[in-house]
Amino acid sequence: MSKEHFIDDPEYIELTSNIADLMLQKRLGFDYKNFVIQDEEGNETYTPKGQKLFEHYLDEVVDIFTLNGVSPMDLGLISFLPEPELVENIKPEGKVIPFKGKIGSISGDKEDE
Repeated sequence: MSKEHFIDDPEYIELTSNIADLMLQKRLGFDYKNFVIQDEEGNETYTPKGQKLFEHYLDEVVDIFTLNGVSPMDLGLISFLPEPELVENIKPEGKVIPFKGKIGSISGDKEDE
């Protein structure tokens, strides 16, 4: 049984977005600057192609967080549809421990003493 960890929504969004952006930077290397544009106010945004790549990495980060019990406080923010390949790559290996005891049941009413 895994423990669920909840993070405030703004912190969750910032954390997952920052990790996705770092993954994008790592993949693109020096070409990263070609996928980012600046508006008149100096704010940086992604090009359409950069946005698509960012969303791909964001989906992976959210899937990894969800698989490890990390969720935003408002669970309506996420829709969990992990990629089958991602699940296969990160799922832990299970170990079967044989049960050597006896299986039985207890029935009847407890008597007052």
